[in-house]
Amino acid sequence: MMFRVFSLMASLLLLAASAGAQEGLRIAAVVNDDILSARDLEIRVRMIMSATRIDDSPENRRRMRADVLRALIDERLQIQEAKRLGIAVTEDELQRARSNIARQNNVPVERFDEFLARTGIDKEGLNARLTAELSWSKVINQRLRPLTRVSDEEIDAALVRLESSRGQIETLMSEILIPVDRAENDAEIGRSAARLAGQIAGGSSFADIARQFSAGATAGSGGDIGWVLPGQLPEELDEALSKLPVGRVSEPIRSFGGYYLLLARDRRKALTPDPMRARLLIAQLLVAVSAETPADAALARLRALIPKIKSCLDLANVATAERLSGSGELGSFLLADMAEGLRNQVAQLETGQSTQPERIAEGWRVITVCNRTEDRATAVPTRDAVADTLVQRRLSLQALRYLRNLRRDAFIEFR
Repeated sequence: MMFRVFSLMASLLLLAASAGAQEGLRIAAVVNDDILSARDLEIRVRMIMSATRIDDSPENRRRMRADVLRALIDERLQIQEAKRLGIAVTEDELQRARSNIARQNNVPVERFDEFLARTGIDKEGLNARLTAELSWSKVINQRLRPLTRVSDEEIDAALVRLESSRGQIETLMSEILIPVDRAENDAEIGRSAARLAGQIAGGSSFADIARQFSAGATAGSGGDIGWVLPGQLPEELDEALSKLPVGRVSEPIRSFGGYYLLLARDRRKALTPDPMRARLLIAQLLVAVSAETPADAALARLRALIPKIKSCLDLANVATAERLSGSGELGSFLLADMAEGLRNQVAQLETGQSTQPERIAEGWRVITVCNRTEDRATAVPTRDAVADTLVQRRLSLQALRYLRNLRRDAFIEFR
């Protein structure tokens, strides 16, 4: 213990000497033997504001500092635990993580550093964040996964529940968990969660906020949980989700581990085909109206061509032979995503069938269905898939407890 104290004092003295010359190196927090400087904090604040597209105003920076500092403290605890266990992140692993981010943003890997500079994201700050994520993932896989088992009886019970849920409404959802480490911080963290909910309601990406602030196991995937049936979540979360309109984010909900923000992304009937999810590839045959071809003549010409169209190949051949510009494929769409008028025209058509002539601004047209793929009922997952889901949920809860215990046992001082 004395060694730790002397080590911490030495670090403080060295940093204090440097801070006299550079205000940016003043101490924001002490985490066991590590120091988080004000510069560390400001770099991360700027990075998160850029990544989440939050307006970079002095007021927003002030509001975010407490939330960001808590996240930095958790990261430092995760890295410290990894070091204690002899776990390290290699340069190759770090580079692969950077390459994944580049691909997700459609940026060539060799120009990733330029992308970071252009978007205002500090390279060192990003590397620190990735190092913490990779370190913690290795800790969980090494310490918790080998001890996490599910029995055949649990898998059987889960499969029975899934089959009995056929036809029930399930929700595609995402989560953000803002952890509460100590009871005395509860109210403050609730306010922080409310601020994040307000930023999302104001246009910030839920997934980006989740990646930056969530302590849940789904943070790396933007908070994506997947499809959830009634009764699969704790009661307070289940009730809130059932009342949440699609596309809306919830108010903060106090549950195990902290405050949750939920996003309902979609709903459907479990294990049941959805007719609105039929996907149609459609094309149009258009006869334009002009001074040379008035509306009546254009309609008569179109009607004469319709009997020749039994497929989209026929439509393409007719359009080419008749030199009908503006004709051709319109694209592939879910019925649910089509404008109501178009959806009503094509909803009952099979492949190769066409609509009645329709007057649009350019002239007269018909729509032909080139291909139609019906939604398939979601299959009951395999035993392996169910087992993996159960393990992941168990690991998520265990990881929360693990980090909570690290916070409880750590020496943390805010400056």
